[in-house]
Amino acid sequence: MSSAQQPRRRRTPPQPPLVQSPNQLLTVSEVAGALRIGISTVWQRAKTGAIPQPIRVGPKQPRWRAADVLPQFAGGANAGA
Repeated sequence: MSSAQQPRRRRTPPQPPLVQSPNQLLTVSEVAGALRIGISTVWQRAKTGAIPQPIRVGPKQPRWRAADVLPQFAGGANAGA
């Protein structure tokens, strides 16, 4: 057996969600992927008010409206113009 250690595996970052509607509900990992931040950062920003608090669809099912957190939906049809 070799005494060399295997390199640590990198965790794959969350993938951006396929958002089809501004009213679509996104999970915390989908929000993190779309904003290119970590899941804990999503929770920190929600706590500080940088993004809205999630909508609770169940006891342990927080969701965010795409229009509330994603920049392409901010400002309606003229966003990014």
